Amino acid sequence: MSSKGVVMTEEEALEQLAAAIQETYELEKQPKSHTERHVRWIVNTSYLLYDIFGPDSGIYRNFQRLTYTIKREIIYPWEIDELKHEGYLEDLEIARGCLQAAIDVIKRKGIKNVYEVGDPAKESNLIIHVLTTIQGQLRKSIRDTPNNEKLIQNSLETIFDVKEFDFHREKEHIEYSSKTYVPDFTFPSISAIVEVKLCNSEKKEKVIIGEINDDILAYSTKYSNLIFIVYDIGVIRDEDMFKGSFSKHPNVIVEVIKH
Repeated sequence: MSSKGVVMTEEEALEQLAAAIQETYELEKQPKSHTERHVRWIVNTSYLLYDIFGPDSGIYRNFQRLTYTIKREIIYPWEIDELKHEGYLEDLEIARGCLQAAIDVIKRKGIKNVYEVGDPAKESNLIIHVLTTIQGQLRKSIRDTPNNEKLIQNSLETIFDVKEFDFHREKEHIEYSSKTYVPDFTFPSISAIVEVKLCNSEKKEKVIIGEINDDILAYSTKYSNLIFIVYDIGVIRDEDMFKGSFSKHPNVIVEVIKH
């Protein structure tokens, strides 16, 4: 994907956006969100908006914020399915509005004048800054051997606060393949997540590999940069082999921090 967007005629862009809008009416007939068809539509439409408008456009970012899940507080357990469906339909309607606005902008400005992109170097530098901060400070902040991931998350939150990073902790809910995924930390300005894993047994090492692969599929539907921090209590013997399990994913960083 080039920094200037994918070459597309105005007619092609308008036609594909109209098709994406039409698909929302078919998706409304489904009883639940994040089915195979719904996820496919989300991913394809995200790429379409990215290609036409760029990563820094309001249209693309607003579309990416949609969760298609519960919007209101749950009072009674039996309300969950109803509220999930209600939130799903609400976000489909918002998505339609985004896509219609996209058509309006193209008609008003022309296809050659709608692509917006920030400074890739600045985004890359911030990702590197987050990663080097974790590498340099996480181990120092943990004195006793942690027995759960929450302790590591708390240390990272303190580190991020001190550095004044723009982040959220456990606020994003991503539904994928009938499951809900909650990344530990999200960095909206650089479309990134940071997820913590604690490796304290050989069995857990194998489990973590499976968990990260599952997380990659889910988080990639909304975020471009995925950082996994594996805090290792002397279990992982070959870091290169461990990290190599994820080498096919160019947007994924797996960092092993030794206790």
